[in-house]
Amino acid sequence: MQKIRISSKKNEVKSIQEGILEFQKNCNARNLSPYTMKYYSGLFHIMELFTSLDETAINDIDEDYVYDFINFLKDSRNVADTTVVSYLKGLKTLLYFFMRKEYVDKFHIYIPSADKPLKDVYTLAELQLLLKKPNTKKCSFPTYRSWAMIVYFIGTGQRLRTVLNIKLKDVDLENNLVKLTAVKNRKQTILPLSSQVVEAINEYLKFRDGKEDDYLFCKWDGLQLTKRGAEEGITRYNISRGVEKTSIHAFRHTFAKNYLMSGGDVFRLQKLMCHSDIAVTKEYLNLTVDDLSVNLDSLTPLKDISNKKIKLKK
Repeated sequence: MQKIRISSKKNEVKSIQEGILEFQKNCNARNLSPYTMKYYSGLFHIMELFTSLDETAINDIDEDYVYDFINFLKDSRNVADTTVVSYLKGLKTLLYFFMRKEYVDKFHIYIPSADKPLKDVYTLAELQLLLKKPNTKKCSFPTYRSWAMIVYFIGTGQRLRTVLNIKLKDVDLENNLVKLTAVKNRKQTILPLSSQVVEAINEYLKFRDGKEDDYLFCKWDGLQLTKRGAEEGITRYNISRGVEKTSIHAFRHTFAKNYLMSGGDVFRLQKLMCHSDIAVTKEYLNLTVDDLSVNLDSLTPLKDISNKKIKLKK
């Protein structure tokens, strides 16, 4: 039997598109999440707008390519600095893959810093309006579901995708625990629930009923609620309560801010928010001036020495 010979294509000039196909194959082999693959697809789309991926040789990529890409994002696409950084992180991963394959000469890719705006959160007044429990005798199921979801979001800080995948069997109301099976870091996690959240879920389940394998927050027919369905439901609910802000992700920011303002530490917050990197959690330490002023008089070390005489050495 004739041996199969593997021909070397190292010297062949590939297009960027051909290199991307290899990169995607590598990502699939590493079993990256669909959400990570979606992120890369967005990057490739922007790269195609910047330059034709089919017609550009992969070995034409150099430092100038990266600089021109950055300027393209800023000037032609008018994207925020944080978005530029997000695209560059993906581009860096892609180009370093090309370098390891020796398709591109090695060079360092610098990721510039970006001023991050303060995260949008719900005010105390808005939360009071949203958390007022609807009258079960008068409200519809979607309205009561939206109320229960908002209580859950504010009480846990969990992502929408994670919450939509929770089933009744995942919630242990006797021990105040929930099992999360759809976490961004792809690690099944068991987290505690506050007594307020457990109480709200118990009341919601009296209204909702359902079987163990049903989704906790579902549609009328018991099927899984979609992302769009949840967003539309929360939007209608918030507006009906006189709250113009409708972002579901802002509930996550609100939970994190209030947790820290109440004395919680960033390490526990990392676990509660299922962050794989504590650097992401630390972004929530970016508080407003008003936030920093709370209890400042009682927390400053000056209060401990204010009533003591300070002797100055001559």
